[in-house]
Amino acid sequence: MIVLSFCVLLAGASLFHAAMSRRARLQPVRIAPRSGAYRER
Repeated sequence: MIVLSFCVLLAGASLFHAAMSRRARLQPVRIAPRSGAYRER
């Protein structure tokens, strides 16, 4: 159960990261300031 849930969470994180990268490529202007603020923190 624990291993299965961990795998599901890992897969979800990878998919989320892929979606964010796609959005960054399609709309770099909107995510640019967010990434900058995140890096400063």
